[in-house]
Amino acid sequence: MIDYTWDCSTVDVYPSKKNTVYNVHYIVIGEDDENQATFIGTQELNTEHIVDFKPFDEVTHDTVVEWCQDAMGNEQVKFIEDNIAKQIEEFKNPTSVTLKIEK
Repeated sequence: MIDYTWDCSTVDVYPSKKNTVYNVHYIVIGEDDENQATFIGTQELNTEHIVDFKPFDEVTHDTVVEWCQDAMGNEQVKFIEDNIAKQIEEFKNPTSVTLKIEK
């Protein structure tokens, strides 16, 4: 079983708009008992029609993870986690290896 951890602690904000978060830099880490793999990216958030504005000092990491995943949608979240699972499977059962010939 793979455990996924979403790190969305680095964000870009609009200082002129009360530090409104508009871009999330994420790192998703997948781990099983023996292996670890990552997927890194950024996700832009739509800030045009904010209904429940949250001051930056009240924004939590869990909230940003939710915003990020909502903005990308279920298919992209699944793509990222599937990509990590494939990386871990490749570690366990490599389809290619690099060997060195002695001189």
